[in-house]
Amino acid sequence: MKLFEVQATEYNGEQEYFQSKLFAAENIDWAWEVARGYFRQWYDDGDEPEYHNTDNRDEFEFVGGCIRLKIKNIQETTLDEWMKSQIRLHSIAELPDELMTRRITGSAADLLEACKVLTSYTTDLLYRLDNQINLDGVEELQQAKDAIAKYNPAETPSTKLRNVCQQMLDTLDIGGEQARQFAEEIAMLKDALKAAPAVKDDCPKCGAGSDEREFASRDFLGIEAIHMHYLCKKCGSEIIEEFTLTDIFIDNLTT
Repeated sequence: MKLFEVQATEYNGEQEYFQSKLFAAENIDWAWEVARGYFRQWYDDGDEPEYHNTDNRDEFEFVGGCIRLKIKNIQETTLDEWMKSQIRLHSIAELPDELMTRRITGSAADLLEACKVLTSYTTDLLYRLDNQINLDGVEELQQAKDAIAKYNPAETPSTKLRNVCQQMLDTLDIGGEQARQFAEEIAMLKDALKAAPAVKDDCPKCGAGSDEREFASRDFLGIEAIHMHYLCKKCGSEIIEEFTLTDIFIDNLTT
């Protein structure tokens, strides 16, 4: 699935209003059909959705033509790009980048970078051992690579990534010359793990861990939060996790 933004204009008498909606679709053709289906029933005037169609597939009429809405553009985007565009739209002046901080709960991005660096150095270290070790047989290394390949802050709880980083750390931090060679990277990972907030994501009903659930769906609550829906494989309960975005704030303001 890919993330798309649809932009449309509402014509209401002499007024025009900009519309921006975020949604997921497999491809651009599917995205157009999803957007058309949404805007066809966008305004409830009592008519059936098909009566809102006009000769233009991307234009819709409501209340006997008193309200019109036209799709202007659909484009693939990312959550970060869309949030930046919304900030620009709602700002009365340009905001310097250093004054804006957006953080997804869990600081998973910091853990990901630490895991990437550690995996890179670990792989290099093993290659130096005259190819005596089959990298495919190093379970911790494969777990880290799998976590990096599948990483998506909107889908993967930071708990899993943090646990993989901890396993990598336990494997390397065993003393000896090899550990001393990577002292800086080990210290960096320790700091990242120490700063990462604890995330309790066991099933509240049966206590099953995060590895005993499957992803069901997600809801974007405007630009303020994302609800992730999971099903517990053990007891069948629905689990909802909320990822929120912090407000924009000014840090270390000096006068």
